[in-house]
Amino acid sequence: MLDQPHRAARKLGTLAVGKAVALREPQAGPPAQGCPQGYYAIEPRGFVCNNFQVTVDASHPTVRAYLEYAQPAEGAFPYRYGLSLGAPMYNKLPDEPTHRIVMMRYPPARKLGDWASAFEDLVDPHPASDIKPVPDFFLDGKASPNATHGFVRRKLPHGSMLAFTRAFEYQGRRYLLADDLSAVPADRVLIYKPTSFRGVTITRELLPHFGWTCASPTARFALQDGKMVATGQSFAARHLVRLTPQTERIRGREYRKLRDDSHWVLAHQVCEVNLVDNRPEGIADDEPWIYVSTLERTLVAYEGLRPVFATLHASGRGGVHRGKGDVRNYTTPLGSFPINWKERYATFSPDPGAPTTFWISQVMFVQYFEQPYALHGAYWHERFGIPTSAGCPNLSPYDAERLFTFTQPTLPDGWQAIAPHRNERGTLVVVGR
Repeated sequence: MLDQPHRAARKLGTLAVGKAVALREPQAGPPAQGCPQGYYAIEPRGFVCNNFQVTVDASHPTVRAYLEYAQPAEGAFPYRYGLSLGAPMYNKLPDEPTHRIVMMRYPPARKLGDWASAFEDLVDPHPASDIKPVPDFFLDGKASPNATHGFVRRKLPHGSMLAFTRAFEYQGRRYLLADDLSAVPADRVLIYKPTSFRGVTITRELLPHFGWTCASPTARFALQDGKMVATGQSFAARHLVRLTPQTERIRGREYRKLRDDSHWVLAHQVCEVNLVDNRPEGIADDEPWIYVSTLERTLVAYEGLRPVFATLHASGRGGVHRGKGDVRNYTTPLGSFPINWKERYATFSPDPGAPTTFWISQVMFVQYFEQPYALHGAYWHERFGIPTSAGCPNLSPYDAERLFTFTQPTLPDGWQAIAPHRNERGTLVVVGR
């Protein structure tokens, strides 16, 4: 989507396949360079070329298939998700002999390397078996309406992640309907369960000192005769705790006192929310902005100087970086960055062009502040509060959704992605230690 009806115009955003957007005029405009059929003017602003990528026909086979079978859900989880063990993505459903021949190219899955240590954290050992009917576009040997050439659309590599909308059975085998309308054998995908973690609205009861336990388990101690004695009790990871300002250092270890009882915890096992004293330069009294701490692995959303929301994030596993950050070292850049691009969901891949070797399908609520770095949801792990990511601050999908609606620019109805328009600045993200 462009801000003017010509191909050299500034990009405003994108539309998702199968999503409808309102038109400002019922007909496309006159022919333009690079767009012989003219541009449609869309709501609330912008223009879309009337080419093979768009249609005003709601009965178009691809549109109908997406509307009926592959619509993303509202809320924090637009799709269901899984981890690939190496699988074909079929353009049309195979019979069993054909499937066995295809699977000869897919060896048994091996253990992934350390780079993927968190990928199986949320695998559900007993996923729900909600079986739907076979999509009608696959019946009678037909192919998906947006199929590519050949029986197999592409290979879903081991370690990549799949977004899907339903499970169905054909000739005794279970398949998953992927977000691109291909069919993936379910026995080659480990299904994820959703995380239960989410951040908190900041209230007077939490202030001034609070945080979450980072380690699991986080032992609780009692102070007796100048010694810290283990109580035998502990907190699980990501447990919200209120703290006093009181600290004790005993035998080289620092402890923090809990506010709700007389126990203590090791200071390094708590990700404490440290609130700022000053607004960044240029931020108005009630203007939204976000502070990300890479050392404490906390994130706080502010309106001016008033903290309104806090949560944990999974920071880059390479630790703190001095300077611009480096994806090769899994670090995050420090500095102040306005959000420059937002996407409702997006597929991540290091591959140039279409993903082929590795990808993470349909990551939710992506907010770029310094490409390739973005705030985004993570559906494949819940190591929030632990250095885990390749550099992006990973958030619970619930928290990513909340922050997506908190920031500017606001995504209009029907749009998939948006950039700040002219004379608009995206919400400021400050990444500090």
